[in-house]
Amino acid sequence: MQKNAHFADKNEWREKCVTVFGLNRSGLAVAELLVSLGATVAVTDTRTAATLATEIARYRQFAQNGALYLGGHPEECIADAERIVVSPGVPLDIPILREARAKNIPIWGELEVSASVCPAPIVAITGTKGKSTTTLLTAALLKAGGTFEKVCVAGNIGVPLAAEVQHLTPRDIVVLEASSFQLESTVTFHPNVSVVLNITPDHLDRHGTMAVYEAA
Repeated sequence: MQKNAHFADKNEWREKCVTVFGLNRSGLAVAELLVSLGATVAVTDTRTAATLATEIARYRQFAQNGALYLGGHPEECIADAERIVVSPGVPLDIPILREARAKNIPIWGELEVSASVCPAPIVAITGTKGKSTTTLLTAALLKAGGTFEKVCVAGNIGVPLAAEVQHLTPRDIVVLEASSFQLESTVTFHPNVSVVLNITPDHLDRHGTMAVYEAA
């Protein structure tokens, strides 16, 4: 299998000012990835410092001087941003992101960023039901086949792809569970293999309509 069809130039992020929305597992992973790629990273979260002590300590390990905007998303959190990266749990229609779009600031999801610098081919599996089971079965089959040096399971199943990409080579393969929350913020994500298991009504509190859910 060829290398990741979506693979881009890692230097694309060097010296870019990026604001990451969401100081959760995916947000921390992509913030650390971006710092390693040479970006200047700020992070914003609606939660307060008192509830994010562990996450803040982790953030300071790789971004000692990185800006933190907590307890909300003030306008200054995007004032210097050349790009915005959102965690899957952050809705794309919140006012500050609408303002960012009005200013033509590109908004990417964690998955979009991670896939763009992933050297290994990607098998992406999505759908309303059965994603985790199919992802694990696919990974088990690929491991048994012995074609790849490493079979990496990542995405919605537990480990963000951002936490894995720097440990991968073109001789490995990623089996990715992709949720609609992750896919709705992709721009040019193009895995080597795409699997859509099924689409039934779900997450309409987030997406609003089935048409929007299907598009995600």
